Amino acid sequence: MPKDESKKEGGRLVYLLEQADWWFYVLIGVVFIYLAGATFVHSLIIFLRTAVGNPIGSVMLLINEMLLILIILELLGTIITYLKVHEIRLEQFFYIGIIACIRRVLAAGSHHSFSGQMEASVFRQYLWDIGVNGGLILLLSLALFIFSRRPAQATPPHR
Repeated sequence: MPKDESKKEGGRLVYLLEQADWWFYVLIGVVFIYLAGATFVHSLIIFLRTAVGNPIGSVMLLINEMLLILIILELLGTIITYLKVHEIRLEQFFYIGIIACIRRVLAAGSHHSFSGQMEASVFRQYLWDIGVNGGLILLLSLALFIFSRRPAQATPPHR
C-alpha cells in the first residue's frame, strides 16, 4: 500500500475515534443531566416528607443533596467546556473539590450534632475530619486563587 493511502486510512481512523470520543462526552453529559434532575426531585420529595417531623435534619439533608447536585453540574460544565473548546479547565476541578469538602464538613457536622453524646475517640475522629476538610478547602481556594492570577497561555490548536 502506498504511503499516501495509509495516511488517508489513518486520517479516517482518527476522525472516527474523535467522533466516538465526542459522542461519549455527549452521552455522559446527558446522564449527568438526568442524575442532577433525579437527585433534585428525590431530595425535594424526601425533604417534604420529613420536614414536619425533623425540620433541622431535613434542611441539612437538603443542603447536602443540593451540594451534590452542584458537584454534578460542575462536572457537566467540564464536559460542556470540553465539547466547545476541546480542553479541560483545571479551575472547574478546584471548584468541585471545594464543594465536595464543604459538603463533607456539613454532613459530618450534621451527623455529629444529632448523634447525641459521643465517645472521645469518635469526637477526635470528627475533629480530624473537620480539620482535614477545612485545610483542603483553604488549600484548594489558595490554589484556585494562584491559578486564576497567572497570565493566560496560548493553547495549541486542536488537531
